[in-house]
Amino acid sequence: MLKARKAHIKETELAWWDLLRPRAWQMERNGKIVSKYFGGRRSFAVDRTGDFVVVVGNAWLLKKGEIEQGITDEEVYFAVLTYLSSSIAYDMLDYLSIQVSGGQLDLSNKYVSELPILNLETVEALDLTKLIQMGIAISEGRAERWTDVDDLVLSIMNG
Repeated sequence: MLKARKAHIKETELAWWDLLRPRAWQMERNGKIVSKYFGGRRSFAVDRTGDFVVVVGNAWLLKKGEIEQGITDEEVYFAVLTYLSSSIAYDMLDYLSIQVSGGQLDLSNKYVSELPILNLETVEALDLTKLIQMGIAISEGRAERWTDVDDLVLSIMNG
């Protein structure tokens, strides 16, 4: 029955590097947030160019038309990366997800989709700029103090 499904390519048509089930959304090169399949703190990153194919992990794509702050999609991804890199987000993920052997969290959609995300529409312009700049620093490996990430996210959540 599974071989007869139309959603799968016949194995005779595949080269060794092809995906058994190609994902159409990965054919276009667009930025995205990526995560490990199982991970701990700071298991998220931004793929700015869309050059990377997610194989054993997850990709998180922006739903078009939802942000009216006048910022680019890439800036949204960096702001969200800052949030996802905070201890606040990790603690919530730890509550929502399950731990696998080794203590890592299952970061699949069925758990991460329940994670509350900052509503960027309500974030003050200066704080939004700080979120974006911190996300860029995280992405470039320049984040020096993770407490700064936590303090920024907490101040926005409490503000």
